[in-house]
Amino acid sequence: TDIYVLFAFSSFLRVSKTFSLSKILLKDVYGALFDCEKAIKINNRSAEAYGVRGIAKGQMGDMKGACADVQKAKELGNSYYSKLIEPVCSKIN
Repeated sequence: TDIYVLFAFSSFLRVSKTFSLSKILLKDVYGALFDCEKAIKINNRSAEAYGVRGIAKGQMGDMKGACADVQKAKELGNSYYSKLIEPVCSKIN
């Protein structure tokens, strides 16, 4: 049964990431942020949740929070977000 729990959990995180990114594209940044917060509560090692939350925070103008989240996503092993660190973090006042 453990394998089914892991599969369901990983599926939930992928769906949550997809919904969160869709919400950002639809300008529902607060909804995306809420989804990412839920995903992080379930798995605080989810690089994708931190990365998408960083994008949402950047859209909201919270560049310090966005920078911290994309750095955390990279630290957790998602190299995609390393490309965002310089452009996002350079915008901190």
